[in-house]
Amino acid sequence: MRALSDAIDPSEDTGNSTVLKRIQATHDDLELWWDSPLTEYETWASEYLAESANPEERSLRGQIIDEFFDPAADSSKKFLLRGVTTNPSLVSKSVLDHAAEWRSRISRLMADNDCTDTDQLLRLVQREVVARTARMLLPLWRSSGGRYGWVSAQTDPRYTLDADAMVEHGVYLADISPNVMVKIPGSMAGYEAMSQLVAQGISINNTLSYTVPQFTRLADIVNNQKRPAGHPWRAVITHMIGRYGASGTLDEQAKRRGLQMELDDIRWAEVAIVKHIQNTIQPLSPDVKMLLSSLQVDINPDTGRAQCPHIAETCGCSIVYTLKPDVVRSLIDTDYQKIDFLGHGMADPIPTSVHNRLMKLPYFRAAIDPEGLDEKEFHNHPSFVSTYEEILRNHSRLQDFVAHAVETARNGKTQIAV
Repeated sequence: MRALSDAIDPSEDTGNSTVLKRIQATHDDLELWWDSPLTEYETWASEYLAESANPEERSLRGQIIDEFFDPAADSSKKFLLRGVTTNPSLVSKSVLDHAAEWRSRISRLMADNDCTDTDQLLRLVQREVVARTARMLLPLWRSSGGRYGWVSAQTDPRYTLDADAMVEHGVYLADISPNVMVKIPGSMAGYEAMSQLVAQGISINNTLSYTVPQFTRLADIVNNQKRPAGHPWRAVITHMIGRYGASGTLDEQAKRRGLQMELDDIRWAEVAIVKHIQNTIQPLSPDVKMLLSSLQVDINPDTGRAQCPHIAETCGCSIVYTLKPDVVRSLIDTDYQKIDFLGHGMADPIPTSVHNRLMKLPYFRAAIDPEGLDEKEFHNHPSFVSTYEEILRNHSRLQDFVAHAVETARNGKTQIAV
């Protein structure tokens, strides 16, 4: 891939500006979000600080952590954080990481709602996880007039092919708080559901999207579906950028055609899809904002230097990056803390030689061609399938945890916290 120094500028004196500030500074409308329930931020930050090797490292880490978000700070303080994404996997992890607390809480939910139905209690657990984050972001949402401070909450993955069920659950999730954005997978049924939710004025996040055809489908909905006026509304489309190449399909097709596919080529393919959407299609639907998730920071095995083309090659435009804790850690701990990001990453095309090789692969062609994938096949896309299966497994784990908590409480083995 292009030398790292071509995507970032190590010659500039970054002074005291930290890595997240420099990324955000590449464009006035670039947003940094947190990819996990916000209730986990303080615990993660404390653990990360405790691992510091020396006082200087601890001071730097603490500075960046406090710049991004501080849940204990006064609501008037300005942070880099602009929103939060959750999904069934992240909700499951958050609950299971605090199992004892949630067993007791489920017992209380059973009593308060006179309910022993596992699915209903599962909804109540998700609702509470989302509500806690929404409350933390509500001051930002209000002070920005609804521009920032959104939290994405995803519908039950079991409904992925059922539009009516997703609409019903989406309305339920949107009712949690005015700053909740409903996250819907990019299946054919998902777009039917999104159309109905937009018509009701509900903000949406189109997830499990990997291709230009999915983006154009959402853009068509947003451009043509009438929605109520008079209250804040947003639409984002989540391109799970690091998961596109992770399915293995790109590498498999390349081998079949006698082409060598290195990690750099995979990263270029992932970046190329984003560039194509942002530079040629997104202007047709300015009300839809690209959100990149599943970002990866790689270490070059030859040089030992960090590379994050998912950011370096896409920054400098109106875009959202939602950052997992390990990505924030990697950005702080690697060379990205010492060098700067240029403001024209998104505008730069990928190398012609790489693009020409990628165009020999049907998997890539289908992703960048607006007509490359039929809507009925969206949910059969390899990256969609692999991500959906993972989400469903994690959702099932949480479902079983709730079911066991119900069994335990009904047997009188859990005391209800007062």
